Amino acid sequence: MNTAIRNDASESELARGSAQSDPARGRWSATDSMLASILDEIRMGNWAYVQVHSEQTVTKPEPIRRPGVTGRRGKLMTLEDAMKIDPRLRGMEPDEAQAFLDGVRGRG
Repeated sequence: MNTAIRNDASESELARGSAQSDPARGRWSATDSMLASILDEIRMGNWAYVQVHSEQTVTKPEPIRRPGVTGRRGKLMTLEDAMKIDPRLRGMEPDEAQAFLDGVRGRG
C-alpha cells in the first residue's frame, strides 16, 4: 500500500492493492518481491528439515504468489538451447547432455 501511495497511484490501483484484493494481482516493490523470496526460502528450508526427519512424505510448500506469475513454471528452455549456451554441454550428444542436466538437478 505504501508503494502505491509513494507512486501516486490512481484510485483503481489503490483498490487493487487494498487488503480486500488479491496481493498477487497488484504491483509489488523490489522490497516486497525480495521479502517473498526470503519467505519462500525459509519455508523450503523448514520443509526440507521436516522432510528429512519424518518417516512420511511431507507436502512441499507452494511459493508465495507474485504479480504477473500464473501457475507453475514449465521448461525454461529447450535442451538444444541449453547445449548452445552451457559450455559444459558443448560437444555432448543430446542424451548425454540430458543425463548431465538431470544429475545436476538431482533427478539422476
